[in-house]
Amino acid sequence: MHTPRALIAAILATTLLLSVPASMHAQGVRGPFTVVKVVDGDTIDVLTDGGVERVRLIGVDCPELHHSDPVIKMYGKLSTEFTEKRLMDSEVWLEADAQPTDQFGRTLAYVWTIPPPANAADEQLRTSMFNGVLLYEGWAMVFTVPPNVKYSDVLVAFQRDAIENMRGLWKDPNLVIDPYGIVYRTETGTKYHLRGCSYLSESCIEIIRLEAFLRGLGPCSVCSPAPLTAQP
Repeated sequence: MHTPRALIAAILATTLLLSVPASMHAQGVRGPFTVVKVVDGDTIDVLTDGGVERVRLIGVDCPELHHSDPVIKMYGKLSTEFTEKRLMDSEVWLEADAQPTDQFGRTLAYVWTIPPPANAADEQLRTSMFNGVLLYEGWAMVFTVPPNVKYSDVLVAFQRDAIENMRGLWKDPNLVIDPYGIVYRTETGTKYHLRGCSYLSESCIEIIRLEAFLRGLGPCSVCSPAPLTAQP
């Protein structure tokens, strides 16, 4: 038999649980919210209690939808269509990392199609965290920006699997001369480089030449790497 004090404690506990808004299930997690617009492959708009919120997916980068190169533009369109098919009008949960927003004021998040598990297995990251889905299915490239690195290792592994199995963006390596040759980029630059280039003193990220092409990177004028495609 419950004592009056125990009953009061139970009622208070239940009241506290019920008072937690649906949009705050766990620390760093908000949702569910409805996706009301797909801006491009890695950016969506969701309807929150405070209105429409623009969300940039952490750790991924899709080809530019409005790029001047028609091939890159085509892959940008395909990546956007993939995201639209999977997310438009669906409910999602937003999991934060170290930084809540980017320099453009967009919310930075891992976008889940299920409530995020406390300790997600690789299978859940591959099928229910859309950042992972994009990379595993081959429709995005890894884009790690510290300090937002919670899932960076597994995202890199998903991209590697997509490249090895030629899924999505990686299905046609013949777009590029020596597609799996190694070049380097910086965190924010628009060029690809050879190892040892002076422009790599601040940051040096190893990528394959096919990825350099899909990112729309041009050759560095200092170290003069070989062109990605045959010159006209």
